[in-house]
Amino acid sequence: MGFLRDRDYISAQRINDLVDEEALGAGNGTFRGVVDGTWLAPNPMAWQRTGGFADGLRASGVKYVVLGDLAEEWYLYSIAHPISNREDIPKELSRYFPQNFVDKLLEKYEPLVHDSTPEQCARRFGEILSDCQGLCSTNG
Repeated sequence: MGFLRDRDYISAQRINDLVDEEALGAGNGTFRGVVDGTWLAPNPMAWQRTGGFADGLRASGVKYVVLGDLAEEWYLYSIAHPISNREDIPKELSRYFPQNFVDKLLEKYEPLVHDSTPEQCARRFGEILSDCQGLCSTNG
């Protein structure tokens, strides 16, 4: 406990580097709890207060959870995921949402042109994921 507050133990820059490097492995650097009736308990706040949520994360090997907020959230997503072309967008979105939801979600955005730049693709991904914050339904 408290290791993340101890700047001698791990710096904010090192945390950022670990996110950038995908040091936890593809698909393991992002966590989004959803109330889907399967993964989270029906009353997630009660589950959290009892310590069950932390116990479940710990049993899965999670040692630290970092929380934060950004004014331009799309930008973090655009640089924290390896987006280099438009085909990367659905793959990376599936780290957060079920594929059937990703397919429906992408229908809501104008498709990028075939020769979109990596920067355009990264921004689109970041905007989509930022727009989706607060969505908790896995039913699409």
